[in-house]
Amino acid sequence: MSINPNELTSNNVYDAVAHDYCIDIDPNWTQYLKFRLLERFAKPSDICLDIGIANGLTSIALAPKVAHVQGVDISTELLKICQERIERDGIRNVTPHYQSATDLQFLDNTFDLVFSFSTLLLVPQPEKAYQELARVLKPGGIAVLDITGRRNLSQRYWRRYYQQHGHFGVNAYDLNDILATFGGLGLQTVETHPSGLLDQWKYLPLLWRMRFLEKLTHGTRHTPDLDYRISRLFPKWANRWYFVLRKTAV
Repeated sequence: MSINPNELTSNNVYDAVAHDYCIDIDPNWTQYLKFRLLERFAKPSDICLDIGIANGLTSIALAPKVAHVQGVDISTELLKICQERIERDGIRNVTPHYQSATDLQFLDNTFDLVFSFSTLLLVPQPEKAYQELARVLKPGGIAVLDITGRRNLSQRYWRRYYQQHGHFGVNAYDLNDILATFGGLGLQTVETHPSGLLDQWKYLPLLWRMRFLEKLTHGTRHTPDLDYRISRLFPKWANRWYFVLRKTAV
């Protein structure tokens, strides 16, 4: 397997913060939304792929609902933590691998469900990663992905952050452009869920200190919050979109 030199740099960034990753699904609405989407579309017979498995956060939570989850990551430290959690909890249907999102070591049309969160924005060759996930997804299979929006202050902040740590930055898109990219790969958009429009206060001078705004904009996992409702009104300005995509039959 070939690893892009930029991904090796990324590996160091992720290894450094590996032990700070959360181990439970976040209880606020927009963070829990991605897991709700997996719950809705996953079937007990599904063979799944988690691109960016990290410490196993999502895969371990999904494991009881599917047949098997294969997970890939380039952070050796995160993969170590993931394997330790799997062994500690006696989980038999989650398998982590050291692999690049741009060079998946799986056959064509292998997976019923592919998902990737907080990963594709950091891949140096994102178009190659999209091609790879489309390749390994079965015709009629479902992909659940998050993609970062370009017209939002958060991507500017995180671009600078990663560049300061030796990374290329982040991938960010206009909504119409990423939809066209998916369509060109035979991935039909089933649902689009924007979020993070109101979170831009976190990246403005002085306002970032006003932590009470977090409670005003975000609610519990059971109720669509203010940020989600406003983001749906202005989806092009969202921080990120959760896409549900279906691979068209060939």
